[in-house]
Amino acid sequence: MLQQNMQDRGHGPSLDAALAHCGCSLTSEALASAAWAGRTAACKRLLAEGCKVTVEAARAAAEAGHLRLCSLLWSKRCRDYTCAGEVETYNALVAEDPLFYRVKRDYWDVLRVAETACFGGHAAVLRWLERDAGLYDVEHKRQEINMELAAAAARGGHVSLLHRLLAKLAAPRDDPFGGTRLFCDVALGCPLPVFRDLAERWRNVQPPWVAAADGDGCAILLNALWSSSPDWKEKVPSCSGDGRILDTSAAPVCVLAATAASARSASLWKSGFWSKLFDHAASWGADIAALRYLHEQLGAEVPLLPIAQGGSVEQLEWALGVAAGGAGAAAPQGPAPAAQDLLLSALKAGNLAAASHLFASGLAPVLPTADQVSGHYYGGKAGAAGGAAAVGGPAGGAAAGLADAEWDKLLAAVGEDGRLIGCFSENQWEWLSAAFLASPVLPHATAASTPAGGLVVYRTTKNAVTNKRKQAAAASAGAAGFGRTAAAQVVARAEHERERERERGRLAAVMAARWWVAAGVEQGFRAAIAWEEELKARAYEEADSQYKCWLGLGDD
Repeated sequence: MLQQNMQDRGHGPSLDAALAHCGCSLTSEALASAAWAGRTAACKRLLAEGCKVTVEAARAAAEAGHLRLCSLLWSKRCRDYTCAGEVETYNALVAEDPLFYRVKRDYWDVLRVAETACFGGHAAVLRWLERDAGLYDVEHKRQEINMELAAAAARGGHVSLLHRLLAKLAAPRDDPFGGTRLFCDVALGCPLPVFRDLAERWRNVQPPWVAAADGDGCAILLNALWSSSPDWKEKVPSCSGDGRILDTSAAPVCVLAATAASARSASLWKSGFWSKLFDHAASWGADIAALRYLHEQLGAEVPLLPIAQGGSVEQLEWALGVAAGGAGAAAPQGPAPAAQDLLLSALKAGNLAAASHLFASGLAPVLPTADQVSGHYYGGKAGAAGGAAAVGGPAGGAAAGLADAEWDKLLAAVGEDGRLIGCFSENQWEWLSAAFLASPVLPHATAASTPAGGLVVYRTTKNAVTNKRKQAAAASAGAAGFGRTAAAQVVARAEHERERERERGRLAAVMAARWWVAAGVEQGFRAAIAWEEELKARAYEEADSQYKCWLGLGDD
């Protein structure tokens, strides 16, 4: 981080000190950071130190418009494509046709740099790539290249550059999907008039409403939903297709339409198109205003699962209210998902805010079992136990919570096995371990019954219990002088205190044992990661040795 800050700020002496004394590594990411900031001196310093130059550094300079720096980094880029896990692919393709593979990789590289230049709106960099870097060397790819560059300019909102690139393009009659992709990017980054102009220019291309039957229209609408243009609220269809006029002035959702829907597209609205769009928008995190408009004005159903997976707590509360029959609720379409299923889906998607709300509010007070977690990731759905607690209904055995043995299985399934195979993230593990440590201690749980209980010794608890016993004995000895009633009260109070002390000791021992359980899972995960890294290093060394032998560079 220190090294990257030095490159961003361009402070040469500080960079020298970081390289000399702070143990900073010469990473390609650090070079790309300096390139994006336009720090030529820092880039040259890193190059002199032997920093590896990937095409990402040239892309960073191109996106920021630093032409000379882009040219320098392009000329210095590494063309050994055996790095970054591509050894097997490289060996296979080179064995088939080495020259073809090298030309193909060069084509990919220059196209990626050109795309970032267009996204940044830098026509000068694009002209240099065309003139000196062989952007159009693969002649039969010219139409495809220009389409990709136009899409990148559209995503960045650079209308003038987009128009210059569009002038080189013919309407994609043979590739309607290419036109749809460009429509999506124009919807995302450009004002509405630009989209209308493109639709008029390519009026033979299917409109998005017809293409929506195959899913393309939905993609266009979703890109419009995320549009950063100031007129995004105006990107609303003037007519929904069945004659209903939409109130465009109040529309909080940017649903794009080039023209009024045709008569043959009316079946789209009746076949649940808006509900399909709602599913995608909710899963991708659209704001609540957009979701409410889709439901209340366009008749989209409100599914709970996509909102639990990608929505905010506010959206989830609104959707639960709709599902429970609140204001604006649609007619129910089949059974509502169980709250426990929502919790499992939220955890699976990494939506920890929604999961925390469901868990803390008591809607889904029981965490999924290890079997449910495994079933959700290995082809099944949440088990019958998860479906027992419907929204607003009884929670089954929620009050009891998970037993220690079940916690042990769940923590191992998520914290060790799940993270190793990429099913669960670090944040998901941290959420689960925090929930484990904060969960109520079951009435009969002890440190010994907790998987790590044998590792915990509580000397202070033992001493406290011994002292209380001495106090109780003294109280009993003196009770004879005060009569039976007073003695009984003293004994009862002493026994009550002993019970409270035993309970505090039990809780403290269980919580300490829980800490050891979570720490043990973390230690096992780190050990497994270290072992996998060692195996990868061995495999890479073997592949590198084979590659050098193939080139005739083996040690003699």
